[in-house]
Amino acid sequence: MVYSFNTSLDAVAIKYAKLKRIPITASQIKQSLLEHPFYPSLLSLSDTFSKFNLNNAAFKLKATQVESLETPFIAFHQVENVGKDFILVQDINKNDVTFYHNRVNQKTISKEQFLQSFQQIVWVTENATQKNNQQYKEYKKEEMYARLKQWIAIVAGIAAIAGLMVLNLSIPFNSYIPYIAIVCIKLIGILATSLLLVYEIDQNNPFIKNLCGIGKKTNCGAILHSKASKIAGISWSELGFIYFSATCIFLLLPGLNLDNKFSIIALLSVCVSPYIIFSIYYQWKVMKQWCPLCLIVQSALLLELLWSVIYVGIFTKISDLTIFNLNILASFFIAIVLPTNYLFFLKPVFQDAKKYQLYYQAYRRTHFNPDVFNGLLVLQPTAPDGWQNIGITIGNPEGKIIIIKVCNPYCNPCSKAHPVLEELIHSNKDIQVKIVFLSSSKGEIVVNHLMGIYAEGDELKTKNALDAWYLSPEKDYEQFASKFPVKVSLKDQQEKVNAMNQWVREAAIAFTPTLFINGYRLPEDYSIEDLKNIIN
Repeated sequence: MVYSFNTSLDAVAIKYAKLKRIPITASQIKQSLLEHPFYPSLLSLSDTFSKFNLNNAAFKLKATQVESLETPFIAFHQVENVGKDFILVQDINKNDVTFYHNRVNQKTISKEQFLQSFQQIVWVTENATQKNNQQYKEYKKEEMYARLKQWIAIVAGIAAIAGLMVLNLSIPFNSYIPYIAIVCIKLIGILATSLLLVYEIDQNNPFIKNLCGIGKKTNCGAILHSKASKIAGISWSELGFIYFSATCIFLLLPGLNLDNKFSIIALLSVCVSPYIIFSIYYQWKVMKQWCPLCLIVQSALLLELLWSVIYVGIFTKISDLTIFNLNILASFFIAIVLPTNYLFFLKPVFQDAKKYQLYYQAYRRTHFNPDVFNGLLVLQPTAPDGWQNIGITIGNPEGKIIIIKVCNPYCNPCSKAHPVLEELIHSNKDIQVKIVFLSSSKGEIVVNHLMGIYAEGDELKTKNALDAWYLSPEKDYEQFASKFPVKVSLKDQQEKVNAMNQWVREAAIAFTPTLFINGYRLPEDYSIEDLKNIIN
């Protein structure tokens, strides 16, 4: 079973990083949190920021100590209409506390009220130093491009609607106002019903949760999941989206007499108007709770009805209109088919995509769970004895976490694995990495050279040489040898190379890089990148 968590931890963490000017993107924080095996917890929050080399700590404080804390900080709090969850305290003084429970809405309550709900747990990080974080820059660029694509789509949509409206405005001036007014009303209805459809797919969408939680008696979920929320298996949200979209498309289609369009819209508005009374009565008397988005829909229907009354009473006479002809019927049929097909074909796709996201995140949380990893690890083949006396050791020689990396000097995946191992060593001082080379005739001279550098006993030179070789896009031995000359005889290293080759044969290495963790081969479902989320 996959759980959907009712928490704003990711939103709070993202807002905290923004206020503290920490060079971590929203997508990095969200991905790290949602894939943590113990999300949502204080540990998931701490590990996420630790992953980006930020020292952080949690404290249990008495209520009297809170005011002395430097803001912002994250606190565990009894949140109204939610339960116990994390909040971001932005400001605290003698009288009031200002905090966020999401990335947008700021709330100020009395200090007394805050302390009554305070769970005595706070979390803080050190002030970030602006470093040349290449990963941050790449993620930031991806987020910028994603936002740019969204804005392009929005602008293109607005431009298309405006263009179609212009095509329909070759009409007498007295029809301009009613035409623009009804199109705007339809767009409001489309927006509200679209948000209702999003809520049906993703009930934890933070924007909609905030919109639906603006008061004590507001609960979109209760209304949308009630017995009266569907008719013939189709939700009112779906019917509303089809209605507003179809009538809006019909209004925007060029080539039809505008008065005929108006008459059909007015007639339909009168026909659907009883739903306004039904919906408001059901929320008010039956459920005794309100759905803000549903009320926006009813407001759009009511405005549409008023428009119809004003339009019919002032701008035209129904007796002068020709409602039904082949062009109008064909256009109205197209207007209905387009949103209906879009909704009933694409909504299941969106639902499946959301389910995939939930299942994928649940899989990743299980995947990174240390108990699951260790359970799979001990079932794998073991490394032959003798690795202690061969290869190159980097990291902590006494480290309790031992990673054996079997690699080839000219292996591209081995080159990609090298910086990951360096990152692991940097983040955990208890890691020992043993590099064992599987050398071909071409790579043997490189292995001899690296072993010669290691034999000199200069740890920094060894590290720089390994970095230079594996991080170089082109593996040019002559250039490498001139940059890192050795003081020992390379021929003397051949015995060590032979010993490594013998060990590799005993270990039955079929590909490189092959990793062993504490003597067991890394399970095939795990990559070296995954170790960053498991070893900490």
